Amino acid sequence: MQVHKSFIINLEKVQTLGDGHIKIKDRLIPISRSRLAEVNQRILGDDLIN
Repeated sequence: MQVHKSFIINLEKVQTLGDGHIKIKDRLIPISRSRLAEVNQRILGDDLIN
């Protein structure tokens, strides 16, 4: 999934989802503001807290 104009990630490799970034191994990958809602929905699904 493309999470930023410069980053495409494998959702199965995501370790943590932070405030505006994703951690995979020891890298913090930014999430663009325009894709943040879609990324949260794809990763968290129905577990998203409103």
